[in-house]
Amino acid sequence: MIDSLINLYENENTINSKYHQVFYTLQKNDVQSAENLFDTIPDLFYLTAYQQAYHQAMEDYIDYLANIIQNEENIIAPDSAQVEILEELASLESGMPSVYARNILLACGKIDYSEPIYLPNLNKSSFQSDQDFQHTIKNDFSQSLKVYPSPANDFVIVEFSLSTLDGKIVIHDVTGKDVRVFKLNDQRDQIIVNVSDLKPGFYFVSLYSGSHPIASSKLTIK
Repeated sequence: MIDSLINLYENENTINSKYHQVFYTLQKNDVQSAENLFDTIPDLFYLTAYQQAYHQAMEDYIDYLANIIQNEENIIAPDSAQVEILEELASLESGMPSVYARNILLACGKIDYSEPIYLPNLNKSSFQSDQDFQHTIKNDFSQSLKVYPSPANDFVIVEFSLSTLDGKIVIHDVTGKDVRVFKLNDQRDQIIVNVSDLKPGFYFVSLYSGSHPIASSKLTIK
């Protein structure tokens, strides 16, 4: 399964597909190949100033994951030095690397964070990303997300309120890997998700408007 996903992303010529490829390669515990692939990204794509900062933050996060893998440590049991790294990443507000770091800190109980998460779109120019970012913030009053029960065994109910028909619900683990994706067709509704096949642990449920994650909730699977 992982090899198929790696091959799929390998055939896509976008920055985000390369990042996905790196993460799936890390999931195979092939740290060297993942790092080599990551190092080629600046050579394959022109990076704007924002994307360069994003890439640097992503490098720090990937270094954290690589260290966890090589030392066979628990990703949600960081030591004090690793907590400092994650806290610094989370404070940068540099897109997904900050979200991933914040999720790990949440999962291990180091922080208490319940605010919506806002991210710019890397596929657009920095100026357009900033406009979209501000637009999302201004329209957040009409968005909501509720996930229960948590902890859960067999299923969870995800209630959402969305001001656009272009939305989705994504469940991802603490490394940022998507484990469930649901397209939304109703502006105000709920979905019931079977989670009986998910491994016990911490997950995060995110509500997307278009390509922007606008709210996130922690989920625990027993």
